Amino acid sequence: QIVKVKHKVFIIVGTSVLVLIAATYMIFYTTYFGYINKQQQHEISTSFEVIDFIINNEKKSLQTTLRDWAYWDDTYSFLQSSNIGYIESNLKDTTLQTLNLKMMTFLDNNGNLFFNNTLGLEQHEIEKIKKVILMQNKKIDAVGLVLVENKVFIIAKSFITSSNRREKSNGSLVMVRQIDDVLLKYIKDVGDIDLKFNVNDGSFQKESTFKKIYNQNEFLESRRIIKDINGDDTIVFSIAKDVSD
Repeated sequence: QIVKVKHKVFIIVGTSVLVLIAATYMIFYTTYFGYINKQQQHEISTSFEVIDFIINNEKKSLQTTLRDWAYWDDTYSFLQSSNIGYIESNLKDTTLQTLNLKMMTFLDNNGNLFFNNTLGLEQHEIEKIKKVILMQNKKIDAVGLVLVENKVFIIAKSFITSSNRREKSNGSLVMVRQIDDVLLKYIKDVGDIDLKFNVNDGSFQKESTFKKIYNQNEFLESRRIIKDINGDDTIVFSIAKDVSD
């Protein structure tokens, strides 16, 4: 009888120890790996903040260039008189290269296309961007993104007036700049972030993060839906970050 009692006590104590070990492990696992996940999620959030900061700076830079051209007597006169000399002096491909632009579009006060110059774009890309530009007809000023064939462009629009800004606007100027490989490399160098673009086909959640193994390295991949210049959820920013030890 004493042996049976000792046996029962041994079983109870042993079971209690196993339960305690399991509970301790679960607490450690939850706390430790929860902390790691929070750290990784923080890294993802920081990465998107870096991207937002750089792209917003690019938007501001484009708007500054745009207003230099839109608030200019020569540009104002060009809309008044269709001055060929303005085109020959200011609207050559070298100008777009210097300003890092893919397109410069002039619109009259009715929103009709007055003059357009492009650089390094396919015809279908030009047509889609022009369509987006013409959709901004009711906006005096606008800036935002548009996705074309997995390429993202910044579009900025301003009304045209004289250098002293006293003349009534006689049209609008639109500039288009691509988020190109140079800017993507800068984002990579600054934040160690690989950024890619996708169209939102409706299958993406507002934001999702998951892990992938590639060449024995662990990566965090995250996707975030971005609004385009029209306020629509058409663009997905996808980032990948190496989190291997």
